[in-house]
Amino acid sequence: MSQVAEMSSRNKDKVDEVFSAVDKSNTLINNRVEDWAKVESDRALVEVARLDHIKFRKHVTDAALGRVSVKPEELSTHTNCRLGKWYYSIQSEVVKNMKVYRDLEAPHARVHDHGKAVLQAVANHDHDQAMRELDILNHAAHDVLDLLEELSDEMLAQGIV
Repeated sequence: MSQVAEMSSRNKDKVDEVFSAVDKSNTLINNRVEDWAKVESDRALVEVARLDHIKFRKHVTDAALGRVSVKPEELSTHTNCRLGKWYYSIQSEVVKNMKVYRDLEAPHARVHDHGKAVLQAVANHDHDQAMRELDILNHAAHDVLDLLEELSDEMLAQGIV
C-alpha cells in the first residue's frame, strides 16, 4: 500500500510542477497582452480579447479544480470585460454590420454566464454540476475564439487595423 501512496504523491508533485510552469507562462503572456492592449485599434483589441478569454477560461477552470478561490460575483460579465466594453461602444459601422460581429454576442454572454455558474456550483460544493457548466463554458469559449479569429480576418480583409 505504501507504494501506491508514494506513487500518488509523486504524481501529485509532477502535476503541481506542470501547473507551476503553466502559471509562469501565463504571467509572461499576461504582460504581453497588456502591452498589446495599449495599442488603440479595433483589430488589436480583438486579438487581445482572444487572449483575455483564454485567461478567463483558465481562471474558472483553476477555481473548479480548487487551485484558486474565486467568488461568482468576482467574475467579469460579458458587458464589462474588455471585449464587452469594446463590443457595446464600437463606432465603426463597417464592423457593426459584419455578420460575424453580430454572431459574437450570444456565445460571449454564454462564456461569462457559465463561468459564473461554474463558480456557483463550486461554492455549493456540487462538483458534478461545476463540471457540466465547465463543459458548456468550454464549448461557448471555442465558439467565441473561432468568431474572434474570423472577425479579425474579416477586419484585415476590410483594411481595418
